[in-house]
Amino acid sequence: MLKAILFNLDGIITNLSKFHFLAWKSIFSQHGIVFDDEQWSQLQNHSRNYIIQQTLEYNNIQISEELVSQIDKEKNSLYQSLIQNELMPEDVNANILDIIAQAKSKDLKVCVISHSKNAQLIIERLGLSRAFDYVCVPGDSVQDSITSLIGSSPVTESIVNFLKESGLSGNECIGIENTNDGIEEYNLYNIFSVCVNNFDHEVSKKAKMSYHSVVDINLDEIIFKYYTVNSQE
Repeated sequence: MLKAILFNLDGIITNLSKFHFLAWKSIFSQHGIVFDDEQWSQLQNHSRNYIIQQTLEYNNIQISEELVSQIDKEKNSLYQSLIQNELMPEDVNANILDIIAQAKSKDLKVCVISHSKNAQLIIERLGLSRAFDYVCVPGDSVQDSITSLIGSSPVTESIVNFLKESGLSGNECIGIENTNDGIEEYNLYNIFSVCVNNFDHEVSKKAKMSYHSVVDINLDEIIFKYYTVNSQE
């Protein structure tokens, strides 16, 4: 039986790409490093360390652990400042508030599954502090039967934390996600995966359902498909 709807934060509830880009561009500029729109379009779905290393390599700058760590800390600090001062409730994606309200009207738990430890700050700035039953972010150490085999990523850690906190099993949940990693890991935990992605058909094919954009999401349609699929398995 369905008991919870899980939402990715960045890309589903809101879009934070502009804040990430501004922070990266500013910090790289302070170090005399070129970082433009084209580089961001190629790197934005990767980890911070990967972005730093690729950008340093692109600019023919020797990569060192100290420099990567320094840029990482400076970027995250500036990003948090931008979020704190510029993110507003109107930055919640269209249709999300309606979906949350619909889920609650059906007595479903609603949860944020985020790879970012800034999730609580972001949710507060969006005015959604009371909207979610759970906000799950990466922990310091997570281990279960799946992570022992495949290793632990930030998305995995957040999922495991949610399942432990809620006492639910994966097949009692629907996960709405926009990234490849998120879809794959929802599938690993038997969470009914819904992809919202208008540019990567390969990612969409891995999900149980897909939509082109957040405004297209239809919760009743998703729930109907969830029960249809689960009755056949």
